[in-house]
Amino acid sequence: MKKVLLLALCFLISTTCAFAELSQSDFEKIQSIIDKSVEKVEKSIDKSETQIKEYVDLKIDALDKKLTGKIDALDKKLTGKIEGLDGRLNQLFLLVIALIALIAVAVGMPHILVARQGKEIQSLNQRIEALQQEIDAMRHEMDERNISTS
Repeated sequence: MKKVLLLALCFLISTTCAFAELSQSDFEKIQSIIDKSVEKVEKSIDKSETQIKEYVDLKIDALDKKLTGKIDALDKKLTGKIEGLDGRLNQLFLLVIALIALIAVAVGMPHILVARQGKEIQSLNQRIEALQQEIDAMRHEMDERNISTS
């Protein structure tokens, strides 16, 4: 135990420089060492930032190209589908117009035929009346002749 105590005292005596004060030149040396370390760290950080920016820019460009390709493909696909739908809509529009025309003919034709027949019947009725008047006039004449001859 005495040896350990003696050894500890030797160490305490030999470490007297730990209680010494730092001079101005020591502070300047420490400051220059710290400044150099900070510069190295800043350069390293700047270099890392530049590399990260380049990497991110490359990734963004790659994704942009990829998305642009996909968007173009979808645009072409949708354009084709829209053109197909446009053709189908035109066909449906023409079909609706044809059906409207067919309905108009189906509804209008009987009315036209009935009106035409009505005019023909009216014309025939007028002719019948005219002929009836002629017959009546001829009967009247014949009656007068019969009366005059009798």
